[in-house]
Amino acid sequence: MFPKISRVKKGKQVYEYLRLVESYRTKGKKKQRVVANLGAVESLKGSLDGIVDKLREYCSERYVKPNEITADEMPTWGTVLVARKLWNDLKIGRIIKRRCCEWTKGTDIETSAFVLVASSLIKPSSKHGLSWWLDESYVCGNDGKRILPDWRQGVTKEKRVRISWKQLKQWYRVLNILLRHKEEIEKDIYDNLVDLFGLKVDVVFYDMTSLYFEGEGPEGLAEYGKSKDGKNRNRQILLGIVMASGWPVAHHVFSGNSSEKKTVPIIIGDLKKRFEIEKIIFVGDSGMVSPENIEEIERQEYKYIIAQKRRRNNEVEKVLADNSDKWLICEKGTKVKEVNIIEGTRHFVVHSEGRQAYEHSILENNVQKTRCNLEELKKGLDKGLIKKPENIGYRISSVLHERKGYRYFSWEITKEGKLRYWQDEEKMKKEKAIEGIYVLKSNDKNIRPQEVVIAYKELCNVESLFREFKDVLEGRPIWHQTPEGTKAHIFIRALGYLLDTALHKKMEAAGVNLTVEEAIKSLEQVKIAELKLNGERRQIVTGAKYYAGAVLKSVGLSGYKNLLPGMI
Repeated sequence: MFPKISRVKKGKQVYEYLRLVESYRTKGKKKQRVVANLGAVESLKGSLDGIVDKLREYCSERYVKPNEITADEMPTWGTVLVARKLWNDLKIGRIIKRRCCEWTKGTDIETSAFVLVASSLIKPSSKHGLSWWLDESYVCGNDGKRILPDWRQGVTKEKRVRISWKQLKQWYRVLNILLRHKEEIEKDIYDNLVDLFGLKVDVVFYDMTSLYFEGEGPEGLAEYGKSKDGKNRNRQILLGIVMASGWPVAHHVFSGNSSEKKTVPIIIGDLKKRFEIEKIIFVGDSGMVSPENIEEIERQEYKYIIAQKRRRNNEVEKVLADNSDKWLICEKGTKVKEVNIIEGTRHFVVHSEGRQAYEHSILENNVQKTRCNLEELKKGLDKGLIKKPENIGYRISSVLHERKGYRYFSWEITKEGKLRYWQDEEKMKKEKAIEGIYVLKSNDKNIRPQEVVIAYKELCNVESLFREFKDVLEGRPIWHQTPEGTKAHIFIRALGYLLDTALHKKMEAAGVNLTVEEAIKSLEQVKIAELKLNGERRQIVTGAKYYAGAVLKSVGLSGYKNLLPGMI
């Protein structure tokens, strides 16, 4: 049944009539018949709206007038939708639910964990915190019910906490439960990566960083040590992360005064025992090298590729003294040669033209800056601004260490008490000789030199990813004041980085040339419109522009407009 306008000519005048007609078929032919004659169109003007309004009561679908539609709000949905898809693909929720079931009476541990981890992916550096993110986004569990912050004023004296203690305690409880099962959760995720994503663990990369505290930090964990953030006056912790094929496999938290070298046996033992990895090549940088570590790696029957320190290293000096021209071309601008000076151990000298140009520019910049600083210090000494000998030595040492100027300059105090400094050509010669040079060491008898270079370049890529992980750890400077709180915070950030990695890999496979940060930003335009239709609540998903659409498609969400809360 449908409306139809019929035109009837009376004399020179044409009249239009609105009729309801229906189609029917008789003897194989389509025909129409009039069900109701509503009258002349001209006379119906002004009354049709009322007729349609009355007819709405008899419709199976709910039809509303524009003035009956109101929009309460439009929280962000695209970011949460993608985070939930990645979460489900990696089966993290299932793992957490299974591992933590006996500790979660009265708590939806899977949803609570998702909230914490998704927040660390989407708003890792937000000053607003978790509660503000919940306020502006549509975050929900499998039931589609939205999770909102329970706002309160004056919860703490510092006024940083603005949600109720009840909700705050719930988040802390979830953190503690997750930390209690960290090792099992990591292992289960690793197994899923192997099964679902074809993760190959024939080469494992290990790196470390330092994270500093504001205040004293947790006793027994926060200690003074060599900071990689230049925060030597702050207590810190050391964080080690194990990577394979670009995926974060495990992480370990050590006290701030731990030696990097002493963490390696712990990592090796964990790979063997917890992950049951029998054959791998362990790749690490020069900071991980010690005779004891190499002995432990070999005792576990693992292979290794380790970058060696280029300076103040007798073994490396012997390797670099080799003048043979046995270079093999790896790729444009990179070559490698093998030098064997120790039985059972292989050394590889790698030369990179790109790295040489980069290191030379750094050298020239450091020389120029150090010379300026030394000249300024010399003028101050000439004016008698610094008199005590111990202070003079301290200031000179500080200037030379600031940009590693001790590698390029020498100095002395003359009989007249004046500072004399000069660019030491012998030192410069040594520095220029190692520009663009790497020395790698391995016990793998079968690996080809070119494969060693590929593995080392992968380590460089991992270090870049590790810096991204540190960016995700924007919880720095860390405020947690207990060891458990600190470790739980880092665990959540590590899971957030796992989602970050999954998104990066899916976009890369789909040819979407965006950073994860850019992808998240583009997804913020996809909203959930919360509508009231004449008292009835409805939700619709807004559209996505070019980049947001590409990101959604890359993770398998082309039909995102049909995915309302609770449907994924």
